[in-house]
Amino acid sequence: MRSLIVVWLVMLPMLVCAQRWQYGAYLGYALSNTHGQDATLPGFTQRPVSGFAVGGFARYRAAKWRVFSLQADARYLQKGVGFDNDVEEASIRLHYLEVPFYGMLHVRRGKVFQPRLYAGPWFAAALAGTRQRKDKTTGTTETAALKIGTQPTHDMSPWDAGISLGIGADVETGKLCLTFDFQYQVGWLNISPAQYPSIHSQNQSLALLVGLRFPSRK
Repeated sequence: MRSLIVVWLVMLPMLVCAQRWQYGAYLGYALSNTHGQDATLPGFTQRPVSGFAVGGFARYRAAKWRVFSLQADARYLQKGVGFDNDVEEASIRLHYLEVPFYGMLHVRRGKVFQPRLYAGPWFAAALAGTRQRKDKTTGTTETAALKIGTQPTHDMSPWDAGISLGIGADVETGKLCLTFDFQYQVGWLNISPAQYPSIHSQNQSLALLVGLRFPSRK
């Protein structure tokens, strides 16, 4: 709850001072894994895992900005990574509260189809995590909760940050507007536990998002 309050306090000045602002909500599908030094377990092959995202956004676009806008999101996003070998398969799934910020370039100001390119930093806090292991011979599955924290006994770091690159479009349908986005995210921070100092893993993900943007307010 405190994290959500911080998100809206950050966004409020932008919304109040805007000459023209837009807001909306979206949901989507994501594929994610990790990269970095020793990010793959010895004897295993890494694979992506699927998840979903749901969130909302506020976009600031002053009247004098013909092709540029600023946007802030607040969303829940699942990330993780999977590992396979001949004997077993394992996966780690992390649940994040994420706050991305974007600078957007509107390629063409059409009345119906409005494409855009964007990039910017994101910051995330891990809410929870699970580890699952499946024996391929017996079919037995074990699931355990991960300990999130910064101590040597914890399993995953509570914080993450990185950069997003995306392409999207707004499609006007009268009173409402459909939004479509394809995003790539790469993490900057090591999310591996402190008990394994030789392992450096950073999140990376692809997401396809579909949403609604509501009427502009001036």
